[in-house]
Amino acid sequence: MAGNTVIRAFKKEEESNERIVGMLNRNCLSNSITTAVWAWYSIRVDMLSMLVLTAGCFSCIWLKSEISPVLLGLALQYLLTLQDMCNYGLESFGEIERKMICI
Repeated sequence: MAGNTVIRAFKKEEESNERIVGMLNRNCLSNSITTAVWAWYSIRVDMLSMLVLTAGCFSCIWLKSEISPVLLGLALQYLLTLQDMCNYGLESFGEIERKMICI
């Protein structure tokens, strides 16, 4: 900690420690709240991805006689990776925002 000699010279150690602990507590609280918000967003994106996956599966079953099985398999494969990509994108965005706020 820079400035220890000045803090000691004016006998402000206790006040300085209380101020630093208060700032650390606020920082930890903001990080916890941010993590909770992004977890909530992640659950919501998971639910939306599952709805899209369910609709896509029913569409593939319904259209199995009209569309090539290869294209249906490709569509199902992309639908399965959609959920992972959405979560990864949201997590990356949240991490970048968290680091920008902490500066």
